[in-house]
Amino acid sequence: MVMVQSNSEASKRYRSNLKIRAAAGDKQAIEQLEKNRKNQLFRNAKSFIKNHATIAQAREIRELTLERERELKNTKVDY
Repeated sequence: MVMVQSNSEASKRYRSNLKIRAAAGDKQAIEQLEKNRKNQLFRNAKSFIKNHATIAQAREIRELTLERERELKNTKVDY
């Protein structure tokens, strides 16, 4: 008998298995978890800026963004 899962159940199972593999030392799983963590941080920041930031916070974010952009332009990045 084939068990049918909803998308949310399948996603939950995938995330659970990914955490188990990472805990066991699977390098690919560890990298995927780190990528997911960074993406989540970006989504949280973007949502805060879009929905909750005050004008003062928006200005501070703009300054930080410009500073970071200057740093990245002056740093050689190997791809």
